[in-house]
Amino acid sequence: MLAAVISDVHSNLYALEAVLDAIEADSPDAIWCLGDIVGYGPRPEECCVIVEDRAALCLAGNHDLGVRGDVDLDDFSPDAAAAALWTRGVLDERAEAFLAPLVPWGEEDGVQLFHASPRDPVWEYVLTDQAAVAALEDTTASIVLVGHSHVPIAVTLDGGELAGGHARAGTEVEFGDGRWLLNPGSVGQPRDGDPRNDVHLFVNQLHVAFLRAHNLLVDRLREDGVSEVDIFDEARRSLMWHYQWVLLHDYLPGLVGEGLVAELLEEGARFYAPGDDPYIPFEFADAAFRYGHSQIRHRYRVNAASPEVPMFPDLMGFGPVAPERAIEWELLFDLPEHPPAQRSKRIDGRLPASLINLPAQITGDVDDQSYRSLAVRDLQRGQAIGLPSGEAVSRHIGAEPLDADAIGLARYGWHDETPLWLYILRESDVLGGGDRLGPVGGRIVGEVLVGILDADPESFRSLDRGWPPTLPAAGSTFALSDLLLPGADSG
Repeated sequence: MLAAVISDVHSNLYALEAVLDAIEADSPDAIWCLGDIVGYGPRPEECCVIVEDRAALCLAGNHDLGVRGDVDLDDFSPDAAAAALWTRGVLDERAEAFLAPLVPWGEEDGVQLFHASPRDPVWEYVLTDQAAVAALEDTTASIVLVGHSHVPIAVTLDGGELAGGHARAGTEVEFGDGRWLLNPGSVGQPRDGDPRNDVHLFVNQLHVAFLRAHNLLVDRLREDGVSEVDIFDEARRSLMWHYQWVLLHDYLPGLVGEGLVAELLEEGARFYAPGDDPYIPFEFADAAFRYGHSQIRHRYRVNAASPEVPMFPDLMGFGPVAPERAIEWELLFDLPEHPPAQRSKRIDGRLPASLINLPAQITGDVDDQSYRSLAVRDLQRGQAIGLPSGEAVSRHIGAEPLDADAIGLARYGWHDETPLWLYILRESDVLGGGDRLGPVGGRIVGEVLVGILDADPESFRSLDRGWPPTLPAAGSTFALSDLLLPGADSG
């Protein structure tokens, strides 16, 4: 029997749908859920309905029990208790009826399942060797499943020896003579230390800024009397539409030119035709949208008290942000009544030292030291995928390709056509003064971004093309900085 195991959904509908879509590829015989369907997130009813319909077996977690009133909310953190109280107020009768009979332990096909641990199925985290050994000693099945910690683990006890530990994405185990303790991690609130959205300070602080903007919108919606049931969806829609507006009216005009943006908004894309299934083309993901690598400065000043420091290693992510590294966005975006912000580097095909010698925390171990260079990695991706040359794309869209002198590779012995990523950078330098993309790069980036928004049935382009931003702007028009500035009025 092939079983797919999920845990700790926490009312995160979008994560649950994504995980179930991924599971479908393996065609499991059954789905088992280790509990905590609700708690924290904003979509408890929908998650309960989906889990009830899809899971052959489901346990109760501590958050489910808290919402039911079967455990004292004084035992929860303040945020978790507040979420449980809110969830109680919005669950419909079907969701309540689904949660009511669930218990935090079970057994199926010789597998023992617990929300938390065998000796305390509600509360104990299995995060230490001692807890893992105890979990296996307190059970008899060859496979024991636990959740609750939000951290995926795979440990085995064979002949008294414990082996294994944190199970990163892609971990595979072979069930032999030993016994296994497995935790699938969390669907809705992972705590597995996956660093892929935390490469550097600017990425993680952008996440924080957008969370702040979302929460400010929630506060305003409450002041406007929007019901608690509708607040999350309304805040999500509003933040999404503000961001989409910024892409079309602040970001793209400066990057690809107002003329091309006006053409795309009026006439639509000429070459990007996703139909009913929008996608990100390789020409965008592995070439055109990597133009920003050439704009990165070697050194940045992130706040008034900070000196200029290198991008790497000083501004690397993968950990908590110290107070002295908190970003003051006015140093990165021009704002009224503030000095001009730091300028990005020209888009010219040259990368700063920080990106030519990336830290091992980003690249991992490499056999060839050249793979610590982001330029090498960008070029290698294009070659591996088989992207067309920049000249080929230029001819295809009806533009005049750059000549060899403009590209500048002949003096290094290169006489073939130009890799698409490098061509786009050189095109920007030669035709756009290094400040904006040229015909090839601009066409790819502009058509894909506008095309995706036009294909999104929830975008303001699909539902209300005349919609204007409702949040205040510091300048004459609403811009990205208006979403990022801490303490901005979210009215």
